Amino acid sequence: MPFYTRPYFQFNTAFKLSGFSIALFLLFFGKAFNSQAQYSRSFTVTNTYTSTGLFTLTDISDDPSFDPTTETFAVADAEIIIVGGGGGGGGGISSGGGGGGEVRVRNVQLGLGATLEIIDFGTGGAGGTNRGSNGSNTNVRLISGTLNERAVARRGGGGGGSGSQNGRNGPGSGGAGASTSSAGNPGTTGGGGGSNDGLWSSSAPSSGGNGDFENSNFFGFSGSAGGGGGGAGSAGGDGTILDLFFVFGNGGDGGDGAVTSQGTFGAGGGGVGTTTNGSGGAGGGGDAGTINGDDASGIGAGGGAGGTQGGDGADGVVIVTITYRILPVEFAFISAVYNEALRTSIISWATTKEWENSHFDIERSINNVTSWVTIGRVEGQGYSEVLVDYNFIDKVLPVSGGNIFYRLKQNDFNGDFSYSETRAIQVEPLSGTKFWRVYPNPTDGDPFTIAMLNPEDFRDEPITLSVISMSGVEQSWPILDPDTMGQLAGQHLLSQSSGVYLIRITWGERSETHRVILNK
Repeated sequence: MPFYTRPYFQFNTAFKLSGFSIALFLLFFGKAFNSQAQYSRSFTVTNTYTSTGLFTLTDISDDPSFDPTTETFAVADAEIIIVGGGGGGGGGISSGGGGGGEVRVRNVQLGLGATLEIIDFGTGGAGGTNRGSNGSNTNVRLISGTLNERAVARRGGGGGGSGSQNGRNGPGSGGAGASTSSAGNPGTTGGGGGSNDGLWSSSAPSSGGNGDFENSNFFGFSGSAGGGGGGAGSAGGDGTILDLFFVFGNGGDGGDGAVTSQGTFGAGGGGVGTTTNGSGGAGGGGDAGTINGDDASGIGAGGGAGGTQGGDGADGVVIVTITYRILPVEFAFISAVYNEALRTSIISWATTKEWENSHFDIERSINNVTSWVTIGRVEGQGYSEVLVDYNFIDKVLPVSGGNIFYRLKQNDFNGDFSYSETRAIQVEPLSGTKFWRVYPNPTDGDPFTIAMLNPEDFRDEPITLSVISMSGVEQSWPILDPDTMGQLAGQHLLSQSSGVYLIRITWGERSETHRVILNK
């Protein structure tokens, strides 16, 4: 609960704290500056999702020890990680490794009942005997209150095959295969990295490495090397030719994955070389193999290239870590009491402790517990360790009566909030045969309400409102919005002397007059 409306201490130039005084000050008031002290405890839940569907993210029942009689939910801090599927490695001499899938991270505060819809789930691409296949995208939508946003972690590209084939494009793209003959192109490039689309913070898109080829040197030796697949955290390495007395073709290493709180994801796979094969990037990228490349072992990683068959890319993932912050119950009690004589409701409550308590919003819903409307505000104490009593009077109850529900929204200075339990009263409809109800009566003018008992009977006819004194002085207004009539008549009565007045309402071809006693 929030706490602070004005400084506890005011210092002037004549006042100096001794070391002992400072120690006492910190001892007794130091916790007032610890922003986490407002929470009685917190707990963290991590869930991993590996399929499409609609999932509820925030559910207080995640903690079986939660006791609603002694605790209340404050806020849920969420980290959401989405990873696209990795690309498959290419196959053949000097083929390239598969690219890692994109990694995206979102940190956000969520209310209870927040949902995550996984629209598309990123699967890994198959390793090929030539070019590897692309992975697929992970596409999600996050919904919590007014928050409704979408993000896509894009696929990793497949690695290029032998014979100068390019790696496929993707955010973590596949490495290129090098030429295997003098007719080929020795400078074939790896697939390019994708651009950041701005939907959630993303790992840096990384290109795959280039292939390299040398037909023969002075001694007639030739070599070729495929590039490594790009990773979500770094680019794939180029295949390289080292030409000494013999030609050494070194396959490129895969790019490293992106480091997150839950691990390293989206690494690239290594490329094949005639002499030395490349290794998969850190985070589970597949190593290149003389015959078959290794399948990716890390989430969203690319498969390694293989002399015959490339390794498969790994599937992506959605990982959600929720930290629930729990407040102690601050309310000693909350009640709502109906005063039938005055036709008002009194909402009363008390707190036993307040911490950074800015204010309370009083919310009301009529005949359900979903259509909440703020009807008032009461300032909090800021910081308090003693019992504090509060109340609020709802003076404008609906003419048609019904079940009226109330709750308190307690607001911290930093914007955090929590809700009290709900209380209800039952209000009878105002009796009578007239169409309009005018109350309270007697009145002092504030508040004053004019409302139609059955709004469905109104057909948008023109309305004229008149207030007439017993001396015959009349004040009239054309009305565009019926909901403003009570405020308009009340403001006029505030400027008049005590006595008896007539309120006349004319709409369409009908007219109705009410006798009101003004008692100031």
